[in-house]
Amino acid sequence: MILSFFTYSQYRSKGFGDEMMRYIINDSKDMGITQLVLTATSIWEALYKKNGFSVPVMKYMELDLK
Repeated sequence: MILSFFTYSQYRSKGFGDEMMRYIINDSKDMGITQLVLTATSIWEALYKKNGFSVPVMKYMELDLK
């Protein structure tokens, strides 16, 4: 499970996010990991889809009690 992934604003739209994601994916494959799971905000969903992630059929729901 990927717990946190972000790119500082000054490095966005320069390919660093893609490069980091490809590194994580390739390193995970080399370690024998068979699945990566993350929670994506709608802003970054395209980045993850471009790198092979897909939206599962079943989505979780949440309730904010604040």
